[in-house]
Parts: sequence; C-alpha cells; structure tokens
Amino acid sequence: MNTSPYLRKIFSQVSTLKEIKNFTPIEFEKFVGTLFQNMGYSVETTPVTGDHGVDLFLMKDAKRTIVQCKKYDGQVSASVIREFFGAMVHYEADEGYIVSTGMFTAPGIAWAANKPIILVNGQELCEWMKIVRPPALNVPPPIINQMPPPIPKKYLWPMRRISYTALGVLFFFLFIFAIIFDLFVNLFK
Repeated sequence: MNTSPYLRKIFSQVSTLKEIKNFTPIEFEKFVGTLFQNMGYSVETTPVTGDHGVDLFLMKDAKRTIVQCKKYDGQVSASVIREFFGAMVHYEADEGYIVSTGMFTAPGIAWAANKPIILVNGQELCEWMKIVRPPALNVPPPIINQMPPPIPKKYLWPMRRISYTALGVLFFFLFIFAIIFDLFVNLFK
C-alpha cells in the first residue's frame, strides 16, 4: 500500500475519534492500512467498488488476514459480521479484522466470539492508534519568534557602494551649488 506523504503527515497528527470520523471512507481505509503497516504487515488495498466486503488484504508471517473498515456512527450488526465471515472463508483467510469508528451490537459480538474475527470499535481504535501511530514525516517544527537570518556580505557590498556613490554625488552637487551661490552673491554686491 502506497500512502502519499500528505496523508502520512495527516495520519501522524490524528489523535481523536472525532478526527478519524472526519476522514472519507477511502482515507479511513488507508489510515487503517497504515496502522497495520506500522505493525509489520504487508498491506494491499482492494478496488473501491466490488471489494466483496474486504477492504484490505494483509500478510505477516505466512498468515493471511483480511480487514473490513466500517466508518459508522452507529453500531455494526451481526449480519455484517456474518457476511464478513463468509468473505474470510471465500478468501481462505486465517483471521479477519472489522475496524469501525462506531460500536458493535451485542448479538454481533456474541456471534464473533468463537471465530478468528477481531472486532475493533472506535474507542479501541483510538487506543490502538496510540500504540502503532504512524511515524511523522521529517518536517521541521515551525520557527517562532526568531529574527530573520542576516543578509550575506556579498549582497551588502553593492548596497554600500551605491550608498557611497550616492553620497559622493550629493556632496558634488552641494559643492557646485555652493560655488554658484557664492558667485551670485559676489556678483550682486
């Protein structure tokens, strides 16, 4: 899975469930995939449509795992979990994760209890995220209250030359003006 530097930076700054809920469904899938990558899994995303209930394929230590990401505000029902189990059988997965921003119904939790299905609700996702947070990009922190760097001398020298030249021209014209003024004063005496 290839996540853009922009998304990696955003993912590394997320700290609350509310921020996660602001993701689009595709960003949420990539976010969950990034968490699995940080846990050492190789991650492959599925097409946006026609994914047959599977959003991510994972491999680690010759173990095949599938993941379904549910960006829900409500509860994930038992029927969704049963359909996911069917996808696990179809893809011959060793285990499966359903990761949701919401909660799971009690019948759904009971149905998944003796199966290789790991249910991750929104609160557990936040706890999990603290442990396997994506690394931040090497972006330097902003510089606050610092003076701008000094101007290099090679750029100052022409400015000094111009200044000295301007002063020289100014004094030259003042000198000429003084001479002309003196001539007029002496002429009309």
